[in-house]
Order: sequence, then C-alpha cells, then structure tokens
Amino acid sequence: MSMGIPRNRPELVRLLFIASLTCLPYTAARPQALTSDPAAAARAVGTAFLKAVQATDWKAAAGFLHLAAIDSLRRSQVSAARRQHANPPLTVERLMRMDTTMPRAVAEYQVKRMADYQLSESLLEHEFGVKDPDSLLALPIEVAARQWLEVHDERFMERRAMRTSGCMPASADTLFAAPVERVLGVVVRDSVAYLLHERERDERFDPYELYSIPPQVMLLYRTRDIWWVVPRSDLLGTMGISVFCERLTPTKPLQRQPKRRDGP
Repeated sequence: MSMGIPRNRPELVRLLFIASLTCLPYTAARPQALTSDPAAAARAVGTAFLKAVQATDWKAAAGFLHLAAIDSLRRSQVSAARRQHANPPLTVERLMRMDTTMPRAVAEYQVKRMADYQLSESLLEHEFGVKDPDSLLALPIEVAARQWLEVHDERFMERRAMRTSGCMPASADTLFAAPVERVLGVVVRDSVAYLLHERERDERFDPYELYSIPPQVMLLYRTRDIWWVVPRSDLLGTMGISVFCERLTPTKPLQRQPKRRDGP
C-alpha cells in the first residue's frame, strides 16, 4: 500500500526541508526556499537580515550569517590576540630605539597611551565582546555570531563611546534610533550576490558633497541553494565611533554696577 512517500531520497530531503521552514517562527525562518530566481532569494535573505538588525533581534540576525566565516574570523582574532599577548610590552627605551629622533617626553606619552588603550579594551572585546581567548573559543558558534553582530551595531558602539567619554546622559536611549534600510537592488554572480542598500535619511546621497554617505554593499554567499550573509567588517556600516565630550563650567552672570553720578 502506497502512502505517497517519495522513494527518491533527495526528493524526500527536499520535502522535509520545506516542511521544516513552515514550522519555524517568523523571526527565525529563512525566507528563501527553493526558487528559480537567485536574485530574489538573495534579496529576501538580505532584507530579512536587515530587519532583524533593526529590531536588535541578534538571534534571528545571526541565523542568516555564514557561520563558517564567523568561526574562521574568531580563530584568526584569537591567534592575533595571543601573539599580541606574547610580545614583550613596549617600553620608552624600546620606542626611542625604534625612532631615534623621538624625544623622551613624547615616547613616555605614547607608551602610556598604548598601555591605557590595552587596559580599556582588548582586540577580542572589540570584535566579540569577550576578553579571554579560551572563553571565546568555548562559546557555541551561534552565540559568538550574535555577540559579533551586537558589538558591531551602531547603537551599541555609540553607547560604548559615550560611556567611555563620560558623556552618557540620563535619557541616552532616546538618542539611538533604529536604522531603517532600503534595498536598492541585487546583482548575482555565480555563488556570490551583491545587495545594495542605503539608510533611509532625510537627505539622499549627493556625489558632490564630501561627507555624503553612499549606499552600502552586502555580500551573500550561496551554498546548496541557501544564501548566507558574509560577516565583513563593514557589514553594519560602522568601522568605528569616537565621541569627545566637552564639559563647560557654568559662570556667574555679570552683575551690573550702578552708575556713579558726579557732582552735587
């Protein structure tokens, strides 16, 4: 008696995969199922990823990342951090030997500045929010992907920069608006897709303006008919944020002196 189950194993796997997609929650489902239009599938994945980032749903956003690339990035950063830790600390004398024209006062300032920076934040904290290399390697790759996304988010970086500078106001949460991205188009070349998107702003990109921000390019990589977002350093459009806080001391208003009247 036939129950309608395919005898072809690949066909059975395909049907089970489609059925599993229909059972996933909206935020975690990958909106790309098997389609004959690679550009449309890549666009759907990129759009869903941007919406998850906008909502700070890092678990859903990490589900679209190419986890093998995240793991490779994690291991390379751990290796770099361990090499940096193994190097002898920079001293004033060593720095002056490297640059014989540098005055001692300048060398002392540079060495202190580098030491303060290393104490404030390590390389791994900047990339993954974890200071210890072994602790970072022990994290499940899905958790490491979520943390990588969060620490590279513009809102997180702005809060961190303001806390470091001492400028964090009481109502700071109202300063960080959720980014809204507009997808402009997708170009597919073999197993790589380039998704062009821009931030919805009051002003459009002006090529004649020096500080006008152009659209961004998201890279997606396809494996087994599934598109994955490539975790590049410019994925979220933030290469680094610095905040400088100037504190003004209030001064007392000048009091008007009464006019002196000469004569009787």
